[in-house]
Amino acid sequence: MAIDISGSPFYDDYFADNGGLSKNYYRVLFRPGRALQARELTTAQTILQNQIGSFGKHFFPRGSQIYGGEKTLHNPMPYVKLESGVLTSSSGDAFTNIQNGSVLVGGTSNVKGVVQFSMPAEGTNDPDTIWVQYLSANNASVTFAAGENLYHANSTSNSSNDVATVASLGTSGSGHGISVEPSIVFTKESFVQATSDRIILSKYSTEGNNRIGYVRTEKLIGSTTGSHVDGVDTSLKDNAMGYPNYSADGADRYQVNLVLCSLGSDSTWVSDSVPVWSEGNRYHKNAKVKLSSEATEVFICVGSHVATSGTSGNAPVSGSDGDYWSQATNFIEIARTETVSTTSGVSLATINTSKIPQSDIGFSQSTYDALLKIIEDRHMKTHGSFTIVPFGLTISNNDKSGIKLSNGSVTVANSATVLASIENGHAFHYGHEVITQLPDNFELDRARTVEHVGTSTNYTPEINYGNYILVDNLYGYFDTTSNETVEFYNVTPTANSTNWDDEENKVATAKIRYFSLHSGRKSDSGNTESEFYLSIEHTSMT
Repeated sequence: MAIDISGSPFYDDYFADNGGLSKNYYRVLFRPGRALQARELTTAQTILQNQIGSFGKHFFPRGSQIYGGEKTLHNPMPYVKLESGVLTSSSGDAFTNIQNGSVLVGGTSNVKGVVQFSMPAEGTNDPDTIWVQYLSANNASVTFAAGENLYHANSTSNSSNDVATVASLGTSGSGHGISVEPSIVFTKESFVQATSDRIILSKYSTEGNNRIGYVRTEKLIGSTTGSHVDGVDTSLKDNAMGYPNYSADGADRYQVNLVLCSLGSDSTWVSDSVPVWSEGNRYHKNAKVKLSSEATEVFICVGSHVATSGTSGNAPVSGSDGDYWSQATNFIEIARTETVSTTSGVSLATINTSKIPQSDIGFSQSTYDALLKIIEDRHMKTHGSFTIVPFGLTISNNDKSGIKLSNGSVTVANSATVLASIENGHAFHYGHEVITQLPDNFELDRARTVEHVGTSTNYTPEINYGNYILVDNLYGYFDTTSNETVEFYNVTPTANSTNWDDEENKVATAKIRYFSLHSGRKSDSGNTESEFYLSIEHTSMT
């Protein structure tokens, strides 16, 4: 959720309609003898951040990785299903006795492995699960055995240091995940640090097509609790004596985090794979939900929690769960995986950064924006605008509630409106590559108003189109209903002229499409005061 500091208690109005930016204020000048305003200190930072952001946008599109961010795909990654209650308590709190990097040993098999990923239970078919890299095996087994106890490798006594029990059925197989090293990412006028992180892409399969990236979260952190802050950090209290003074609160902090996550490869995964948010469910990082079965907007979990109630029909957008979710529209793509067949015939997901769209509309990758615009301008001059995958448009009755709209709201069933959905597509618009991965929904009023274009009940609308010439000195009648062919001559006939229609005087033939008054008045044949449109087609010069 974007943080707004234009109101209480900060009142930073630099970007307001009549704020400092509109008045071209670029420095805050402090003077002796005048009280220092908290707003002025905040505004000074806003001015500097705006200048940095303006420079950054000239060179980097949204989501550029400035440096770092090396990616490692872990595939295949053996999984081990555990008995319930090992990684998560009944209240949803995570236990810490098994962490990434823990070395476990099988009490029966004596197999040793290091934990690479862990995922608390999400349902009956998804129990507590760890993904391990096996370090050693005995002659009989290369994996942890079903039903055996696991203990830490540095424990002196197996029985007294059991940390988990392997499930008895369907205990092992392989999934895959990805880890990303620390990096600096340009997003929303800021160069933000992304810490080292890892996620599971597919829990129990080595195949899958995914988009990997970050979602941005924003929070206000204070030194003490308050209605305007999202978290508390007591180290922000006054530290003038070398330690926090708990009677002297410090300034709040604006915190930005980038959370590693994944999305499906195309629009179909939304309807096929994304469940509907439900109160009481336990959700973990990188879980995806939508607001209703018909919704296309996706929300990504950025922190493990048990879902609580929110505003009716609008959770987890609002309510107490708001801090745990981020809209997929904030997604910054950094890599993709696609399933390929190996030489041995096994299908595996592999990483493919070359398929990231070169675009800051939708999803983008790092490039110098100024250079890109030069290339786009040249591309436009040579190729123009064109579509590779058409953006399909679907119009349907607006009879469902909870469908996410492009403006961030959700639909309420309304027979006076229709729902327009623009499907995912791929095009070049004025040289700029545009790719959308998810449908975009709009609510439109139905066409139920009437406008009269003529005062007479016998009014006939004119149809002016195609090539036309202006004619005057009108004689006779032209039948436009039969699409007849007329002849054009380079002489003007008079009442006494002869041979004007000789073949040598004919210059062209054409068919009359439409005939209407251009200027003057309609009258009988022989009128020389008016000009008429004569729309023609199938012209042939003789």
